[in-house]
Amino acid sequence: MLGKHGGFALFIEFEDIKTYVAIAAFIISIFALFNGRNSRKLAEESLAISKQVKREAEIEYLKTIPAIDIIEVIKVDNTYRVVLLLSNMRTTPFRINCVGLSKKVYKKRNIKNYIRSRTDSDFNWNYEQINNFDWNPQGDLDTEEKYTKEAAKFLVVKDLERVLVSIPDFNQYSTYQFKVNTTHGVVTLADSISPNGKVHFCKEFRQSFT
Repeated sequence: MLGKHGGFALFIEFEDIKTYVAIAAFIISIFALFNGRNSRKLAEESLAISKQVKREAEIEYLKTIPAIDIIEVIKVDNTYRVVLLLSNMRTTPFRINCVGLSKKVYKKRNIKNYIRSRTDSDFNWNYEQINNFDWNPQGDLDTEEKYTKEAAKFLVVKDLERVLVSIPDFNQYSTYQFKVNTTHGVVTLADSISPNGKVHFCKEFRQSFT
């Protein structure tokens, strides 16, 4: 049996051990705290670097999206056809998926159009989409409207390609927007177009990722 003093000494030893354990736990928690802060700082720095690299890559990608220019307007069979020139900025060819056409029409700021803007993904406050038009790549064909069977082989662009867009009810004082969707990205160009062959460089040009 432990004596009175022996029990007290053992109690003291237990208390010392508990104190040492508490101190050790405190020290470990301090190291863990510093380590956590360092890890978080390192993670934040890595994330910032990743975002910067991603942004730079996106900018470089954007720079090489196909370029588009309006060359002229020609009249074929009483229909005005706009001649677009697509330029490939990369060594790999791209494919023309589709061409969209819109006309600048400012919408009234009313409740009806506001609802349309919230429910219709194609709604644009400044442009009205034109659906009854035709387009085709020209290649070595003439300037008349061509069907897919004739012109599909010219959809793949290695260097330069002319695209002919027939515009119904053409008006030289209106502003038209052309949206060309390709496998290298989407390019949008808007401008008014003179039918006399004197076409200025565009005033609105956009590129986007898809």
